Formats: sequence, C-alpha cells, structure tokens
Amino acid sequence: LKSGKSVHWSFSSGPGVMGALIAYDPKGTQVALAHNKRDAVTIVVIEPKTGNLIKTFDLPKGHLRAIAFSGSGSTLWACGKSLRVLDTSTWNELRNLSVPDEGDATGVAFGSDDSWVAVGTAAGIRILDPETGPLRSCSSERPSP
Repeated sequence: LKSGKSVHWSFSSGPGVMGALIAYDPKGTQVALAHNKRDAVTIVVIEPKTGNLIKTFDLPKGHLRAIAFSGSGSTLWACGKSLRVLDTSTWNELRNLSVPDEGDATGVAFGSDDSWVAVGTAAGIRILDPETGPLRSCSSERPSP
C-alpha cells in the first residue's frame, strides 16, 4: 500500500457474530481472518497490499479459538475442538487432528523449521508433530516461582 492508504475488511454484523481471529502468513502475502458465528466459521483470505480476496470458505459447525500459518506458510491451522490443517495452495483440509486434552485448543505456534507445533489447551502446552499429531512432549505443570 502507498503511504497513508489502508484496506478495510468487515464481516457482516448481526445475530451470531462472535468476533474474528487474524493471522499473517510468514511472507506477508496473505492474511487469514476467521469469523466465528453461531452455526459455522467463515475464513476469508486476502492479499494485504491490495485487499483483494484470495479465498473465502466456511468450516462446518465449530468455534475457533486460534489460527496460525506454519513457518513455511504452506499450511493454516484452525484450532478449536479439533486442529484443522489447511493446505494454503489449494485451501483443502489436509488433516483434522484431535485436541490432545479435554476442551479446546486455545493457541498455536510453530517451531522455526516447522518440525513441531505447540498447542495451548486448558491443561497446558502440548508439543505435536505437525504431520501426524502424536504428542512428542508436554508441559502441564506450572513452574515454581
């Protein structure tokens, strides 16, 4: 964008609007906006420099708590009751992984080489293999002061 210009993107407001989540891809070429509604989640992907729409789609029932692009930008993780992994070249769902604990996944972050992903849950932080999902290590105890 030229200096002093901005792009404004707005979801429709009204009954069932429950806020939005936002994630930038690592190259800065895409911004994903996830909008929770009562009966679905809408994800909108835009080009930040122009505001042009790249993709919009709905995920079936579910409430998202976090979204994040992998470090390579090849996947977008949408986290809530499950961990949904989307291929950013096709926007198809690659995997739908179970949350390692009871409740929702509340946050997600990637290691610098994408070889692991940290997922926050009510029970603590779980370290997962991004391809298969099995728990590689966990930290559910609080460090002593």
